[in-house]
Amino acid sequence: MNNDGTLGLDGDGVIIRFGSALERMLGYCEQEVLGTHVEGLFLDTGLAKETLCNVEPSSGLIARPVNFVHKSGSVVESYLSVFPLRDGSKKIYSYILNISMERSTDVPGILSTEF
Repeated sequence: MNNDGTLGLDGDGVIIRFGSALERMLGYCEQEVLGTHVEGLFLDTGLAKETLCNVEPSSGLIARPVNFVHKSGSVVESYLSVFPLRDGSKKIYSYILNISMERSTDVPGILSTEF
């Protein structure tokens, strides 16, 4: 079983893509979370905003420990990597998030995770 899941967000943090691996890891199906703000998946909703607001301009944020909430209400301990997508004026228009059950700094592996 894959221990990595990928999530796509628009520039405001609204979920636009929810990978099947995340369905297994967090218990939600894609239809339940599409169009909702990502902070609803975080145990600490303030951490969601802080994480998206403090992403490094060039490299993103790699393997930060984060607790998510499983649909059942249990806590899912994991690592979050955030990769912002920017337009020509360097404004963030979207994010790719990788949620992993194991700490990884292998950026190419993270970026190749299937949705």
